[in-house]
Amino acid sequence: MHRPPHPRAPHIDLPHIAATFPLPGGSIRNAATNAAYHVAHTNRPLDTTDLITGIETEYRKIGRLIPEEPRVRTGA
Repeated sequence: MHRPPHPRAPHIDLPHIAATFPLPGGSIRNAATNAAYHVAHTNRPLDTTDLITGIETEYRKIGRLIPEEPRVRTGA
């Protein structure tokens, strides 16, 4: 059984995320999956903070240092 896609916040800052957290394709997919699992049990859309949390998880998994960048606290 395949679940429908989880809703996304309207203003996810993908250019900022891509510039700050360079990752190869497979790691991008893993980070997005991490973020989706993170919010799957919530009643809110996926936002920039969730994606950054997923990326941080992936960085730790592959043994990379997380860039010193202030965490985004909202979906804007």
